[in-house]
Amino acid sequence: MKHFKYKSHITFLNILLLSFWGCSDSHLEQKFIDNPSSLNSTFPRLFTDNTGTVHMSWIHKIGEVAQLRIATLTSPSSTEVTDELGWSAYTTVAKSDDWFVNWADFPSVIGLNSTPVATHWLDKVPGSPYSYHVKIQPIEDQDWSQKSSQANTQNNQIEFQNEAFVPHTDNTNTEHGFVSMQPVDSSTFYAIWLDGRNTSSMNHEDMDHNEYSMESDKLNTKLGTAMTLRGALLGRNGEIIGSHLIDEAVCDCCNTSLVKTDRGLIAAYRNRTNEEIRDLYVSRYENGLWDTPNPVHNDGWKIAACPVNGPQLAFHSGVTAALWFTGADNIARVKMAFSDDYGENFSTPILLSENQPLGRVDIVMHNEHSAWVSYVERYEDGARLHIKQVMRNGIISQSLILDDMEASRSSGFPQLTSFEDGLLVAWTELGERASTIRTSYIKGL
Repeated sequence: MKHFKYKSHITFLNILLLSFWGCSDSHLEQKFIDNPSSLNSTFPRLFTDNTGTVHMSWIHKIGEVAQLRIATLTSPSSTEVTDELGWSAYTTVAKSDDWFVNWADFPSVIGLNSTPVATHWLDKVPGSPYSYHVKIQPIEDQDWSQKSSQANTQNNQIEFQNEAFVPHTDNTNTEHGFVSMQPVDSSTFYAIWLDGRNTSSMNHEDMDHNEYSMESDKLNTKLGTAMTLRGALLGRNGEIIGSHLIDEAVCDCCNTSLVKTDRGLIAAYRNRTNEEIRDLYVSRYENGLWDTPNPVHNDGWKIAACPVNGPQLAFHSGVTAALWFTGADNIARVKMAFSDDYGENFSTPILLSENQPLGRVDIVMHNEHSAWVSYVERYEDGARLHIKQVMRNGIISQSLILDDMEASRSSGFPQLTSFEDGLLVAWTELGERASTIRTSYIKGL
């Protein structure tokens, strides 16, 4: 079991800085708002499309059955922050009592032109409890436009023109997950995922996805049985247009990230070397091909385990920003870096948090000069969700602590996205009897 150092040197300067940050955001207007989820809901995912519409997916449990629900948030008719900002009624995409869902690997939704494009979830393989496949439900414009007339009044479930499909064709009883998707155009989208087809000779005990518990000395030293990163260009009609191997050896259970640029796509993920160095890497997709992956920064994090703590990317006007957690030198840190050349080279990393962060990061570009970031940090017996605006020169221009939250994995990965001239934040709140999804709207950026 790997443990990080969490120092607790509280100085007068620390207190002064915290006080300054807490008071410097008087022009920011933050309000907790309602959303279409209900009790027994967890693991929200947010996506802002090209029109500014926010798409949210989440899991709702009824007994042992998990339902994948989605809803959209459109621009409010008023500039005032209100409890209801124009959420649509939720739609149930699919449901099952045999999905794989956990705190780090959970469903998503993407959209284009104010309409959902696709959702994904993970189907367990019958008779193989530790194997599961990616399942993608493509959504046509007509599906969404007719949802009101098609919706089942009991659970708002609709019938789609095209069936959900598996984007990988290996058909191995192995693990596939940690999906990221992006629309490419009105008829196609791209998905990347961690693909375990080469791990089929391994026992699940050799690939335990509990945090800091996978013993790498049981693995092939040449990584011939390593997890891979793969992707596919997909049609909204369910067609697999083209499949690609992006990296042949990656960390087994860290989130991936995918952004669209005016040149193509950029993927970020945690790489894995023969020496068990697990740093942040990126690869670029242009003209139908992925280039050779390269590190954002050589942190040199050597760890014989999967930290379950992947990176996030954001892109705006030719500028790419990367945000990640590292435990190099046995010290927990959150870092970020900017790139002016579509992720080919990145700036010297900016240190955002040290010693106390749990990670679980997210990022949104504000403009070409700054980005908003979120991450979870230890606090007393729990944790807090931090949100900061980071300038390209490393200055933290604005900062706030949004809420106290559980430090446990069950609280999941908080989500951050842009909405109107502000930010929308969503996360899982654990209650004594049931979990709920909380959303907050921040204006005045």
